[in-house]
Amino acid sequence: MTKRNASKSDENLQRGFSLLKEFLKKNYMKYVYGLLAILITDICTIFTPILSGKIVDGIVDTVNGLDNLTTRRLLLLCSLFIGIALIKMLANFFTRLFVLGASYILDYGTRSAMFSKLLELSINYYNKKSTGEVMALSTNDLNAVTRAMGMGIMHLINTMILLLVSITYLAINLNLKLTLAVFLPFPFLIIIISQFGKFIHKRFKKVQESFADLTGKTEESIAGIRVVKSFVQEEHEIANFEKFNEKNFQANVSLAKVRAIFHPTLSLLSNVTYLILLIVGGLIAMDGQISLGEFIVVNGFLGMLVRPITFVGMIINFLQRGKVSISRISELLYQQTDIYDGKFNETIKEETLSDKLRGDICINNLSFSYKEKKIKALDNISINLKQGQTLGVVGEVGSGKTTLVNLLTRVFDFEENQGQITIDGYDIKDLPLHYLRDNIGYVPQDNFLFSDTISYNVSFTENQHSKDEIEDALKKSNVYGDIMEFPHKFDTLLGEKGVNLSGGQKQRLCIARALIQKRPIMIFDDCLSAVDVETEKEILANLRDEREGRTCIVIAHRISTIKDSDLIIVLSDGKIIESGTHDELILLNGEYNKMHRLQLMDELDGGTAS
Repeated sequence: MTKRNASKSDENLQRGFSLLKEFLKKNYMKYVYGLLAILITDICTIFTPILSGKIVDGIVDTVNGLDNLTTRRLLLLCSLFIGIALIKMLANFFTRLFVLGASYILDYGTRSAMFSKLLELSINYYNKKSTGEVMALSTNDLNAVTRAMGMGIMHLINTMILLLVSITYLAINLNLKLTLAVFLPFPFLIIIISQFGKFIHKRFKKVQESFADLTGKTEESIAGIRVVKSFVQEEHEIANFEKFNEKNFQANVSLAKVRAIFHPTLSLLSNVTYLILLIVGGLIAMDGQISLGEFIVVNGFLGMLVRPITFVGMIINFLQRGKVSISRISELLYQQTDIYDGKFNETIKEETLSDKLRGDICINNLSFSYKEKKIKALDNISINLKQGQTLGVVGEVGSGKTTLVNLLTRVFDFEENQGQITIDGYDIKDLPLHYLRDNIGYVPQDNFLFSDTISYNVSFTENQHSKDEIEDALKKSNVYGDIMEFPHKFDTLLGEKGVNLSGGQKQRLCIARALIQKRPIMIFDDCLSAVDVETEKEILANLRDEREGRTCIVIAHRISTIKDSDLIIVLSDGKIIESGTHDELILLNGEYNKMHRLQLMDELDGGTAS
């Protein structure tokens, strides 16, 4: 790991601890109550061997004629055992209720914060992170933190209390020499635990990273299953998956090897403790310095401590996993989005703006380059659109059409010296992001649909729009008739990404989703490419009334889609090479005219073929 990466990792870890510190400030009383419940549990646990020693000494003394352990007294002691067990059971319940309950509050709050952050982050973040990596943070990493703050803390406190109380009680009430001898291996346990903790931390970090890669590959293969099957790439995908699976397997084996050494070592030291008790304790008992009952008390205390001590491995595992995971989660939560209000200038307060923008768009000398590319995606673009006008945009693939509308909606930002975009005279960088995007209806190239009902996908909310409004939007996008053929009509559940719809139906449903919002600016990014020419004509006819009074930007490959626009621009390598109305561009006899003639020939050939 480089110094820069190590520094970044330390910074993420510190931020992660700050998050946990804030959580503990708000929920510390739950841990206080949990601590009290653990204390009661441990007191009950400690009384068990003490009572056992009393009973054994009573029996021995009765046999030797030194005491009279009556049946009634024996039954009373046994009843006390039952009472202690019941109190211990109740205290255990409250321990888990408070401590584990607090950890689930952490899980709930962190999961909500992560989801909110994911929605806040710009597209650039998702260009760098895979879906699988994000999902791994939301599942594996968050679960590790929850276990650390729940089971990890609970067992850690329990072990510490039992250890301290046991040593104190045995040293004061029994034999100091025996106590020191019995607990002699414990410093070695601490050294071993601290050393193994470092190894576990490093290996678990690799496990989490490999799991994220594996999850990403799995999600990608399932999402693209239709492509895999259509290209008969099942065997290739299986082989590809095996590489990620093997990496994840090796990372887990590496971690398992450390744990395989760790746990037996703890067990060995525990057995050494018993051996010391048998030798030293046996000799002291034979010498008469302690009674048989007291020997049994010490044995009981060791038996009581062996299980928590063996839990130390699990505790370290929980805490080290949590340490790695909280670092990874804090990296997400403290991730700086590169698109935000006030990035360039002070943002205009939304209450000073009108409810809706008019839609006068002015683009002046706009240039833009993606960070990973040196070639300009847009070069010196200037456009003026008045309210109610429609701009048609055509051009070859990669000419900058989608980049233009992405800059208008601030999906990406351009530098201040690279031009300006204003709407109604306001620089878009000065407008609140929510306000800007709330005034723009956008139908993107990617016709994404949610795994929900058709009505939800159109309305994008549960009850914001009425059934009549949904029906009207579906009719205008020319998909109403198709929907009515489904058994459940508006309530038809769509599969993942609308898999039970055709490409054209998806596009028209996305158009309906944009239309129902009734926003003053509308962007249609190549959203009619999957429909036939006749359906396109019907949709465009329906949209003419909708476009009245709205400023529209229509990106298309078909000339027929944009020929009625007030202004048409032809883009090539990020530059406007031609602009004007349809008739003006035809008369230029340039690139636009060439595209128009080729498409007319294709339509004629298609008509002849049919």
